[in-house]
Amino acid sequence: MLDSSDSPCNGSSVATKSAALASPVLPETRNTKSVTLKNETATGGGLHHEGLDRKGLKADEEDGFSEESWLDLPPALYFLAVVVIGLCAATLLPPPDAWFFTGFGLLAVIIIRSDLESFLIPDWASLAVLLLGLARAIIVPLADGWGTLGELLPSNLWPELWPALATALLGFVLFYAIARLYHVFTAREGLGFGDVKLAGALGVWLDPFSFSVMLQLAAFSALLVALLERGFRQGPRTTLLPFGAFLTPCAWLCAFLLALEPDLLGLRP
Repeated sequence: MLDSSDSPCNGSSVATKSAALASPVLPETRNTKSVTLKNETATGGGLHHEGLDRKGLKADEEDGFSEESWLDLPPALYFLAVVVIGLCAATLLPPPDAWFFTGFGLLAVIIIRSDLESFLIPDWASLAVLLLGLARAIIVPLADGWGTLGELLPSNLWPELWPALATALLGFVLFYAIARLYHVFTAREGLGFGDVKLAGALGVWLDPFSFSVMLQLAAFSALLVALLERGFRQGPRTTLLPFGAFLTPCAWLCAFLLALEPDLLGLRP
């Protein structure tokens, strides 16, 4: 959150026009408003490395690092990723699952691009991932001969839904606890609430074991990138990582492998 302690109001009842025009805090006031408008439709996602205030959204003039955009990739690369995801899903999975994983992949690309470019995870995208995962938990068993639409009663649906909901709750509580503990011990926000909600949404696609594998892959890849950036960047070593951009592809990969091989290619004990 932007620092608003340097208020232009000094207690005087009369201020000259030139003093008002010269006030150095006017740009900061405009930035505060723009950040507020942004956060009405999306929630910040980011992981602190060496501590940098995520809500500041200020450029570091000394080393040229700006929080406004962590990485700008060409749109063609995102389009290619969606095509590859669709081809993999259509080739390796049966029709119902292929459709769901293609939609999941499209949402994953949207989340990755948003987090890389603005450190924001759209709330609607996280909600869509959650609802799509719940729909898959119901429809895929039907396509496998589990029953008919007339049997979609709460007593029949619950055995299919509760594992997905339990893992979603596990992901949300775990990430919320990490975020709160980091804030308590460092007095800084280290994990954005957008990542917390995203973790819960991704949980419906996984079981507890595959969720732990996904978390380890995401943490390892984020740590590797942080170390590489720490080694190559000059000047102050303060880095904000868009953790949702690491979390989402690892979740899609683990869910895809789980759909292909329930034992996760022999990783499950």
